[in-house]
Amino acid sequence: MSVVVEMTTTEVVEDFKDPGAVQRDGIIAGGVILIVGICGLTANLTAIRIIKTVPSLRNCFGNLLLLHATGEAGIMIIFIFWAAPISFFQLEISQTIYGLKIGHFGLFLWFVCLYVQLFKSINRLMAIASPISYRIIFADKNSKYVILAVIFLCLLHSILYFFPECDFYFDADNHIWTFAPTNCGEVMSYYIDFLFCNSFMGVILVIDGITFIFIQRGKKLINKKNKREIQFFMQACATSFVYVLELASFHLVWRLTSDPWLLFCSTSLAWELCHVIDG
Repeated sequence: MSVVVEMTTTEVVEDFKDPGAVQRDGIIAGGVILIVGICGLTANLTAIRIIKTVPSLRNCFGNLLLLHATGEAGIMIIFIFWAAPISFFQLEISQTIYGLKIGHFGLFLWFVCLYVQLFKSINRLMAIASPISYRIIFADKNSKYVILAVIFLCLLHSILYFFPECDFYFDADNHIWTFAPTNCGEVMSYYIDFLFCNSFMGVILVIDGITFIFIQRGKKLINKKNKREIQFFMQACATSFVYVLELASFHLVWRLTSDPWLLFCSTSLAWELCHVIDG
């Protein structure tokens, strides 16, 4: 998740900003990031524990849920132990090699969550529309290959961020995650992070819509167990909508305002809350 913020007037304002106000803003932003991050990490660690203990989730779908929760927990750890201290103490380390690689890893985890969403949607659709094919493709023995496929796709996606000037880091001055203000950074932010991710989520919503149609057609055959599974399905659909709203917030709000707190809330905080709600 990222945004390329074009600093013009904002930079001038920062130059004349009272040092005490800058420190206060950093403490507030860092504190908010820390508290939300702890809530998100707790939620996702709880989800991991539940997934591991529920017998009905000891299958391919359960492993996808486990990978998803692990990815989100990883993102929360980055917010807690990297973004929060940088904001709180106004540390100038975000653009060091370590800061850039942490940002890169954060993007990798973000795409893990996205690709898992896609595979979960396909899993649900096949389970309802083509049970025989589902039992073959998503059999327990194939579970590890499905997980490896997700990770492999995310690694391929992450190669893009190794190109020069395609850096992604946490900006301590504005408390937001951002791509480098370069041509590559702008391309990555708009075409990959915004257009691609929204199109990606659109595909997931279409798949979920088709799944919902199949569910409606088979309503009469639904038993209590299936009703519980349908509740999980509706929750998953809600998660997809949360991702879409978060992407829209991340990439549209900053174009309409230069208010630093609105930028913070619509970017960094929105990304963090997305994984708290999902957890």
